[in-house]
Amino acid sequence: MAVCLNCGKKVARTNGFCIRCGGKGCDENVIAQQTVTQQSTKQASSIQGQGVENNITLEKKQVKLPTINLKLSKIQKIGALVTGIVLVLVIISYNVGASVTSRDKVLVKFNQALNSKDSSKLARYIVSSDIKQKIDTKAIGELLNYIEKNPSYRDEIAKSVKNQSLNMGGTSNLKVNNTEDLFTLKKSGKTWFFYDRYVFELKAVYINIQTDFKDTQVFLGDKLICTANKKGYEKVVGPYLPGLYKIKAILKGAYVNMEKSIDVDLVKVENSTNKSQKLKSVKLNLDVHEVSIDSDYEDAKLFVNGKDTKILVKDAKKFGPVSKDGSVKIYAEKEFPWGLIKSEEVKVDENSSINLKLAGVNDNLKSTLMNTVNDYNKSWVEAIKSRDASKFVNVGGKIKETLTVTIENAITEKDLYKVSLIKTSFDLDNFKVHQEGNKYYITLVEYQSLDFVKYKESDTIPDSKLEKIARIYTLIYDETSKKWIINDGQSYDYADVKNTKEFTF
Repeated sequence: MAVCLNCGKKVARTNGFCIRCGGKGCDENVIAQQTVTQQSTKQASSIQGQGVENNITLEKKQVKLPTINLKLSKIQKIGALVTGIVLVLVIISYNVGASVTSRDKVLVKFNQALNSKDSSKLARYIVSSDIKQKIDTKAIGELLNYIEKNPSYRDEIAKSVKNQSLNMGGTSNLKVNNTEDLFTLKKSGKTWFFYDRYVFELKAVYINIQTDFKDTQVFLGDKLICTANKKGYEKVVGPYLPGLYKIKAILKGAYVNMEKSIDVDLVKVENSTNKSQKLKSVKLNLDVHEVSIDSDYEDAKLFVNGKDTKILVKDAKKFGPVSKDGSVKIYAEKEFPWGLIKSEEVKVDENSSINLKLAGVNDNLKSTLMNTVNDYNKSWVEAIKSRDASKFVNVGGKIKETLTVTIENAITEKDLYKVSLIKTSFDLDNFKVHQEGNKYYITLVEYQSLDFVKYKESDTIPDSKLEKIARIYTLIYDETSKKWIINDGQSYDYADVKNTKEFTF
């Protein structure tokens, strides 16, 4: 038997080849050398066991063992090399990954992104306490705007997250109340399958929007977030990331076009009943209101900035909403039998009540009424001088009866009158219209200057004297003739009036 130098098995020698592995180098001397070595070992053990001391020298034969050369194929060598390299890379990568994802390294990168205002990098580390909250660069931009306007807050954030990290690692005795911090440092699963993932959680903020009037649109930045569907509207919207936001309310209507913008701090906000959220209340009350409108005639129509509202005064007890800045002007208009009459135009301001005085007369009507009275005055002079009641014009009702009786008495009593009309004047601020059922009445005040004297038929004609009298007349509109008729006349206190219209005769 021989020993194969390649695989080490005892095999029958076959022309120098191993029948087991097919390799060359089968050698019979190997067996002999192994046998000698075994015998030498046994002899040494026997001599030692018999207690042979120093005077016995054992000359050992050195046996030379054959060298076994294990040869690897090229593929095996490449495989071993690759395996070694991969193993080294894995170890290096693990250590590098552990360093890169460590809590301290994350803190450094977070602070660097915060200082450089890099919203895209910050987005990698920030999460929201609300799963509905989307973290994006735009939302983080609002937070960076706040920090830019409040630079000291950046230092507060850095101190806060550092203390949280120390507490997390058990290296600080400082107690941190995370609910009061803007950012809360937390572990959130794994990254790269092996390492703890550290994130900075922001509490989601909700906004409680409150506004007075229906149809008010509320915008956060340029985005419409809600529209009021009733008066006294209130709605909670969100969630939003903490930051500095601009909220705008717009109300457009028939009588209002108002806009209001305010800056809203969503950083320092009180916690809501839900500890994972914050709630900010925002009141968006525009500079508008409803007004109560009154007038002399409830069936008068309302006009706003020259346009017919199709609303009557009686239906305008809560009119609006209307801007308070004076941009809205209101007047009333009514169609009377003698023509269209318009009130003065009134600007809407802070006052919640508006009285639209509708006297029922205009300049044309005043002129008509004064001419009517003057024609009557002239007819009265002729009628009283001639004692002829048929000469009275523009009279009816009570005054006609009174004048007829006066003429009859003058004839009976043989009274004569010497009279001439000098001038009349009318108080232009004292024309008043009122309605009774379907009849319209106007009162006016007239002042007369005339030469007048009364005497008997048997008397010598005396000299006349100047008299000044004042009368208040009531005129009624005659629908049949479309004319004004003097219905009554009473004495009135004479006064010095400034705003008058004077006629001379």
